[in-house]
Amino acid sequence: MEDEFGRTGISEKDFHKPFDKSQKTFEMIRMIAAFGNLEKEEITAFLPWVESGNEARLTLQVDNKTNSQGRYKRTIFGGVSKNSIFEWELLDTIHCVYLPPLRDAESKLREGKGSRLARLLKNLNKSDLQKAKDSGSLHPLEEKVSTFNDDLTKDNTIAGTNELIRASLMSAVGETFSQDTIIQFSEMNFNNIVENLKL
Repeated sequence: MEDEFGRTGISEKDFHKPFDKSQKTFEMIRMIAAFGNLEKEEITAFLPWVESGNEARLTLQVDNKTNSQGRYKRTIFGGVSKNSIFEWELLDTIHCVYLPPLRDAESKLREGKGSRLARLLKNLNKSDLQKAKDSGSLHPLEEKVSTFNDDLTKDNTIAGTNELIRASLMSAVGETFSQDTIIQFSEMNFNNIVENLKL
């Protein structure tokens, strides 16, 4: 129910249509996610969704009716009641990236901003990224890319090319208008790094 960029697109063909034309098409799609074996802190955090014991439930319901813009109405609720108070902050604590049947993994996990692969890597590293941010340091992957960039600038091939570019700029525009150059792997930020990784 989502594409590689996390967009959900429900169409008429997603609703079950019986072979017997005398029977009605199903009125809704309903998916229920059950979160079991919750620890005490998790039970407290997800209390509005907890039904019994240590299990919380989250439901997504899509009605087989379109609005004036041709979109199907989606309802998300926690617990048993559709009318219970729903807190979006709780939903934001759940990190889920749908991996479809990967018959063509290269296509489904292609690189790019907001891609499944990038979102998967970001979600799996969320706590490490937060720790690095809180301590004012770099994530280990960012450190490795930074070290790689330092080594790259010392490489004879790169250093020689960089010098040639600098000299050409100086010759063309002079010392006043010239600017320093550096050849490096351009992506230093974790998000940008993972968005450019290829499967």
